[in-house]
Amino acid sequence: MSTAATTHMSHERLLQQTIDEQACSRPDDFYYSIPKDDSDLSQGFVDISCSKFANAVNHAATWMESALGKASTDSSNVIAYQGPNDLRYPILALAVAKVERQMLVPFPLAPPPVKQHLLASANCRFLLHTAQETESVKGLVQGNSKIQSLAVPELEVWLNAEPIDTFPSPKSWDDAKDEPWLIFHTSGTTGLPKLITYTNRMMTTFRIARDLPGSIEETQLGMILNRRSYAIAPMSHFSGLCAVLQSPPFLNSVVVTGSRLKPPSPPVIADTIQYSKAQGLVSLPFLLRAMTRHPGSLELLKSLDFIQWVGAALDSETGNALSQHVKLCPAMGTTECGPYFLKSIAEPEDWAYYSFQDGQGIRFIERADNLYELVFEKTSSAVWQQVFQVFPDLEKYETKDLFRKHSSRDGLWAYVGRSDDVVVLSNSANINATTVEEKLMAHPSIQMALVGGSGRENSFAIIELTPAASEELKEKGSAAMLETILPAIEDANTGLSPYTRLRKEFVLLTGRERGLVKSPKGSVMRGPTQKVFAADIAALFATK
Repeated sequence: MSTAATTHMSHERLLQQTIDEQACSRPDDFYYSIPKDDSDLSQGFVDISCSKFANAVNHAATWMESALGKASTDSSNVIAYQGPNDLRYPILALAVAKVERQMLVPFPLAPPPVKQHLLASANCRFLLHTAQETESVKGLVQGNSKIQSLAVPELEVWLNAEPIDTFPSPKSWDDAKDEPWLIFHTSGTTGLPKLITYTNRMMTTFRIARDLPGSIEETQLGMILNRRSYAIAPMSHFSGLCAVLQSPPFLNSVVVTGSRLKPPSPPVIADTIQYSKAQGLVSLPFLLRAMTRHPGSLELLKSLDFIQWVGAALDSETGNALSQHVKLCPAMGTTECGPYFLKSIAEPEDWAYYSFQDGQGIRFIERADNLYELVFEKTSSAVWQQVFQVFPDLEKYETKDLFRKHSSRDGLWAYVGRSDDVVVLSNSANINATTVEEKLMAHPSIQMALVGGSGRENSFAIIELTPAASEELKEKGSAAMLETILPAIEDANTGLSPYTRLRKEFVLLTGRERGLVKSPKGSVMRGPTQKVFAADIAALFATK
């Protein structure tokens, strides 16, 4: 791939038009790298050029208009897509834009009632899916005459198709920049998820970010610039689809996609990095933690140019194991706000700190002693503030993300958690659940943890064990496994008052078969998890 390709084009062009233009100006440069054989990654990866990808989009748009008809002028132009984590997500998204429809992107693992709620809320008329998903979508549309389901072709059909004429995108940037395109949804931690609609402009943020003050080379996006990167975040989530759509055209980056058949795990991630020749990794924290505990995987991570994490804070054990060998940088954002644009940190010892680029209207408001909330304030001087396009009537947006200042370096902020991560016991004592959970998850037998107890006399923890420890749980039982992880509980209690310490009789262990409820980004969803384990939590307190 040429690294001299011009990516400094005007961002006043729709994304699908930018890709069509690059299919002519840099046709042989690579956009993506995908497995040759999803069941055997050692067979290597095949690189997909810009022109091949653009041609696939043109075929998908032609197929879509033939199968669904031309878009109407009313509000019934929404389609949904459900499929495996492959390039059909960006191909269909761009095809939808070309035929002037909108695409709903539901989380594939959401329960059927939640998906039905999303389909109804978006006024969806078509549900596209892969042939393998035919049976699973029947229940979603059964009895609903307003929604038609339709299987899409296999990915290889579009990628290997003969060249055809460019499917036109007739509208200009000014005409279409604020028109709806992609419909995502919140995680639904406090109820049913809410729809968040992205306009055409919102999906050019990687290009807009280049107008922020400072050099892009010294930013989180600059680490991806001109590099081959493996991004684990699912394309069914805004962060995954945003990266896979925007990184190739705006950052001249090759995006590596993983196996469609094997979910990400330390061995699968290691194989993907090795055989795709990835230079960087964008991962979920719990997967990085698992990889650093395996010597072979740890050495592979150390060989990368950079590692970014998204979805939650990275624990200190994992960060410290990596920071002296590879450049680390957080990635952050929300569905409502889009990406938060960050600077890269020069000093390895400050790997855990976040440094936000100017031009976003970000302020930190003190909420307690050295505890600050990140707040977006509407200002005409900001280069980009997506949240005020989502909520145009607001003058400020309180994110609930809490940080602490660096002890000696201005502009560096340590992520503490969210304001709703604070557990307030019935005795009014407060616990920062995120801090306790991080200490628990430092134990090699613990995969994920949730600390709760608001309104109760004592805190409690639900601990999901690793696959190996889950087998031990079956063999030895909860009492024996509690003794195994007791050092982690004692470490988590360090610094807590006698009124807030976690007692082992209020710890619930669970195996991988019944894990904690997770968001598409891999973070624990507190409300849904406590609802699933409500009877178990009640039993903990009933016997004490």
